Amino acid sequence: MEEASRQLIETFASVTEIACNVGYDNPSKFIHVFKKINAETP
Repeated sequence: MEEASRQLIETFASVTEIACNVGYDNPSKFIHVFKKINAETP
């Protein structure tokens, strides 16, 4: 999730692209896990 957070801040990539970049095939699952860890949605 640290890498996903970095990409969200430093790139213009979509949440779907970032989810794929960090190993999630399902963007919804990525968003769920991201929110659970960071207490906010990407």
